Amino acid sequence: MEKNLDLLVKQSQDLGFYKNYHSFIFDVSELEFFYNNILPPLDKNEVYFVGLSARNKYLSPEEREELGLGRTEMFERTVIRERVWERFLKKIRSYERNKESFLTKKGFAIPSKCITVYFNINPTNVLKAYNEFSKTMSEYFMELGINASKGGDIDNVGKRINKMDVLLMNCFQRNMGRKHYIDIDFDIPKNEIRIVDFFINDLKKRTENAVYFVIDTRSGFHVLLKRDTIKYNFNESISASIEYAKEIGIDANNNFEIVNNKNLMIPLPGTLQGGYPVRVMR
Repeated sequence: MEKNLDLLVKQSQDLGFYKNYHSFIFDVSELEFFYNNILPPLDKNEVYFVGLSARNKYLSPEEREELGLGRTEMFERTVIRERVWERFLKKIRSYERNKESFLTKKGFAIPSKCITVYFNINPTNVLKAYNEFSKTMSEYFMELGINASKGGDIDNVGKRINKMDVLLMNCFQRNMGRKHYIDIDFDIPKNEIRIVDFFINDLKKRTENAVYFVIDTRSGFHVLLKRDTIKYNFNESISASIEYAKEIGIDANNNFEIVNNKNLMIPLPGTLQGGYPVRVMR
């Protein structure tokens, strides 16, 4: 059924019916592989966090000047409350809408080629998120009351209160529940995957039965480490990989970076990252 639907969508795109719509999912089976094999389970009071990001670096200098995209930021952030494939797919599908839905500060449609679907690989703890949200809002209202009683400025804090929806999404994005994965971000030339191979071989030498997944992205690779299978300080393998990259002549100042990605947001496999198909390497 899903394959037939994808075929109909592809035919419609070929006919031009969807030329004014964003289309981020390039392969539903790839997205489903991620769902079945990598996506962690949800505990009580946990949800998945997902959002879009538009990157200036995927635009030409002329496009940057014309469109006025501004600094990189997350937008259209939302949560997925249940681990049900149909609902997971529906939520990602919901981003595929008219291109005029996402506008720059100058009022131009944000091109699909600079948008990435980002997914927080560890679930969000709703109670922790709400605790931060309610504490911050209480501080805002206290500040508002004090300023009003003294005849002070209330406009600034008033603007912050009006953006409580933004604050809530910030809290969802920051407050993780169980930490299933560690994310090692390899921002390296695409033809230097041997650096990733070196990291994995070093990982296997230092700990037995390590579980990992390699995500192929536009700007490099993400290696997801199943946290409960890593029995040593994984930073040792990061350091060893950086030294290996230097040995083979990769310029650390310009061409690569290997870091523990602490925000744990990855381009979602099965979707397009600035036009590049993000996949789980088998």
